Amino acid sequence: MIDYSAFSGAVALVRAAGLIPTHTRLWVARHMLDEERASSLDELTDMATEDGLGLSRETLARTLALLTRGGPEMRT
Repeated sequence: MIDYSAFSGAVALVRAAGLIPTHTRLWVARHMLDEERASSLDELTDMATEDGLGLSRETLARTLALLTRGGPEMRT
């Protein structure tokens, strides 16, 4: 019997990732990897406001979750 749960999760992740613009994902990734990176979601939200992006805390939290979650092949 084939387990399709991992595939379903991957499809859901790809669909969710498509709802967040690439520039938002890149901005968040850059600010989580820089030397002066954000240390909390609040700080990341403040940085987005300072940069004039107008991103909500919820969008940033969702983006972080997508960037930090591995796909099914990365889970142990």
